[in-house]
Amino acid sequence: MLIKKIKKIGLLLYCVVGLITTGVAQTNCDKINELNTRLLVLPNDTSKVNVLNELAYEYLIIDKDMTYKYAKSAYELAKKLNYRIGEGKALIYLGKQHYRKALEFDSTLSHYQEALSLFENENSLKHVAEAHEAIGEHFHDLFYLNKEAHYAEALKSYQQAIAAFRQWKPQRKMNEMEREYLANLYQKIAELYTVTEQDDEALKYSRKSIRLKQKLGKYQNNFDFQFINGRVKRLTRTLRKERYTRYGLFGAIGLLVLLTILLLLNNGQKLKVNKKLKQQTRDLEKKNQQIKQQNTEINRQNKDIELANFELTEISEKEKAQKEAIQEANNELREKNEEILSQRKQILESNQELNKKNEEIQFQYQQLEKSNEKFLKANQLLNTMLDEIEQKNEKIKATVIDLEQQRDNLSSAKTELEKLQRSKARLTAMVAHDLRNPLNVVVGYSNPDSSIRIDGDTKKHIYKASQRINSLIDDMLDVQKYAESDLPIDKSQDKLFQTAQDAINELSIFAEQKGLDLQNNISSQWESLYDGKYIRRVFENLLTNAIKFTPNGGKILFEAQENPQNDNLVVSVTDTGEGIPADKFKEIFEPFNQLDARNFANTSSTGLGLAFCKMAIEAHESQIQVASTLGVGTRFFFELPKILVTDNLTPNTATNSTDQSSELVFSEEDKLFLAPYLSELRKYELYEISDLEKVLQQIQVTDRPHLEAWKTKLKSAIDNYNETEYQRLIELATIN
Repeated sequence: MLIKKIKKIGLLLYCVVGLITTGVAQTNCDKINELNTRLLVLPNDTSKVNVLNELAYEYLIIDKDMTYKYAKSAYELAKKLNYRIGEGKALIYLGKQHYRKALEFDSTLSHYQEALSLFENENSLKHVAEAHEAIGEHFHDLFYLNKEAHYAEALKSYQQAIAAFRQWKPQRKMNEMEREYLANLYQKIAELYTVTEQDDEALKYSRKSIRLKQKLGKYQNNFDFQFINGRVKRLTRTLRKERYTRYGLFGAIGLLVLLTILLLLNNGQKLKVNKKLKQQTRDLEKKNQQIKQQNTEINRQNKDIELANFELTEISEKEKAQKEAIQEANNELREKNEEILSQRKQILESNQELNKKNEEIQFQYQQLEKSNEKFLKANQLLNTMLDEIEQKNEKIKATVIDLEQQRDNLSSAKTELEKLQRSKARLTAMVAHDLRNPLNVVVGYSNPDSSIRIDGDTKKHIYKASQRINSLIDDMLDVQKYAESDLPIDKSQDKLFQTAQDAINELSIFAEQKGLDLQNNISSQWESLYDGKYIRRVFENLLTNAIKFTPNGGKILFEAQENPQNDNLVVSVTDTGEGIPADKFKEIFEPFNQLDARNFANTSSTGLGLAFCKMAIEAHESQIQVASTLGVGTRFFFELPKILVTDNLTPNTATNSTDQSSELVFSEEDKLFLAPYLSELRKYELYEISDLEKVLQQIQVTDRPHLEAWKTKLKSAIDNYNETEYQRLIELATIN
């Protein structure tokens, strides 16, 4: 009888599941189409990872291969974007695919545990609950496959999932979907307790699940809900009967005890009472045994029902797969039948055409002499039509080629526009950045509230800062003005040594700030024909780059050597800086393109300096070239006409820009002597030159001649606005 009831219930479940599956399949198709449409327009960001994971979930039941494909894509993209939540969700779907496709238990559990670790690191309690649920389902399935050792793990994982989910959001704040999720977790725990015959716990969690689902109106007419609710009611009645039976048994035992006491008072009936008590005790034991057997039978029936439900689920999935296979086969047969019908239709049409042609041939045989001219005209007409068709095809091809060319032109124009927009944005940022430093110098010295005295040195600082601003603006205007035309050149014979020295004098203050050894080794006997204004700016731009990329204490060298292959001079500027990679030689001469956006003092970093150098040297009918070794240095060089002047020779080297004197040494007595003066010096900024000089004048070193060198160096650092050297000298004289 029990098996028949289970079969009836299974048949009813199968029908209901079939109806539900049909509706779900249609819903899944619509959802999948919508997700695939969104996937086509999304960029490679976290939203695309979420859509890929949704597709993996939608395909989880209907197509395991597609589940693996989308979950794998989501995992790889999330890992690339460092999107841990998306990566963990993809791992869960990959684990489910492994289990459903090949029953790979270890691989499945490994994926779930890795996802749990990612969620815990992100402190996402909602997703931690989902990972615990997946692990619980895994152990739950192993338990149904007669691996009872995993019961405790399944129960523990479900309880951890409930704890994490309720910690994430209190039940009173949950929406309908979240309450439904919590109710399903309660029901899964109830199923485990039911199978393991722990009826009280099963009843407790089933009631929690039912109470939550009763608040959701959509479950009132749900078959699964009513089936579970009925089972809970039956289990409640059974437990209630058991309790009543126990209470009755205890009452009977109490009455027997009381009766025994009364009968003991009657000595005459003692033997008869003993016999009756023994008989009643045996009857009670039989009843108790019958109750235990009934409880065992009820538990066995519950277990049979659970196993039957599990088998029905597996059978339903297999039948569903078979139905899908049959559906696919029917679709293929339908397509083949349609192809055969189409072929038959074509054959019939061909036969009809052949019959018509046969009739025409018979008629033509009969009217052969009369129709010769008609055939010739028809052939000519046919040839004319074919020629027209070919001409139209050629026009169509030409139109397609024109459209493709227009598309390519539009794409190129778009790319160029984007490039111009990026250049515009970069130019705005770099110009604002590069003009700020020299303007700060001008503003600082010209501030009416400042105590700086406007003397010769101050004017020199303001003048040099203004010159840097002017040079920067000239570079921008010249590169923009002559980008597509020739730079106008006014050549005259001039001394290369002096032109280079003028550029060095203009920028020597910045070389001094870094302690660079700046040498002009161009012989004064060499002159050349060139535009002095532009070649000087070339020297300034090359020297600016050399100072910028040469570390403190480095060396920069100006040279001019004869080229044995022609009558030209090879003019070069060499530094001991960081060097330039060989694959970047071409890029550095493009406007607004630079390898490093570093900046110091008032030097420019717009990327226009080398672009102007290239333009100016090419206007002199020469080429600027670069040779560099990473970590060793860089050499820029170009050629100019050679003119030898033998008279008026002068030394061709310039003094170092830094004083290479020996290191200063201070005694403790010297430091104590200088301490109050250093305290006064620290009150002022470096640009407050007049205040700093007043403090220096107070330091009398006539009786300490060895401090004269330190005072001289400190004054030089203030005059040259060399903050690095200034701070170094202050620290040397400070008491540790």
